[in-house]
Amino acid sequence: MRMQLKITICDDNGRFMGQGPYKLLCLVEQRGSLRQAALEMGMSYSKAHTLIKRLEASLQRQVLCSHAGGASGGGARLTDFGRLLMQEYAVLEKRMNEAAAEAFAKFGAHLEFASAASAEEAEASPSCPGVKAEGEAV
Repeated sequence: MRMQLKITICDDNGRFMGQGPYKLLCLVEQRGSLRQAALEMGMSYSKAHTLIKRLEASLQRQVLCSHAGGASGGGARLTDFGRLLMQEYAVLEKRMNEAAAEAFAKFGAHLEFASAASAEEAEASPSCPGVKAEGEAV
């Protein structure tokens, strides 16, 4: 048994930040191109562009700075705010995963205790009222 945590940040218009936009920003930072980042994630450029525009509209801040192509080719880079957003999201995700792991460990411990207690109860009282045991006729 394992736990999987998914962090999604929303505003009144819905979600705008999570693992997808975070990964997209990381790839733009590494590749210097929104198109390359989108391609690597298996998404269309227009979807990637829409994700970034949605993110920027929600935060009311620019996260990418793009420059048009030409002889030297186009590209994109993160703004200082975009880099800060990435760093802070990574910290948030780490803290949330640590807290969730601790809570999940307690959850598992309670289940192990409850499972052991249930086994002892089942031995002492083989059937529950209103519930038929396996192979028992009704």
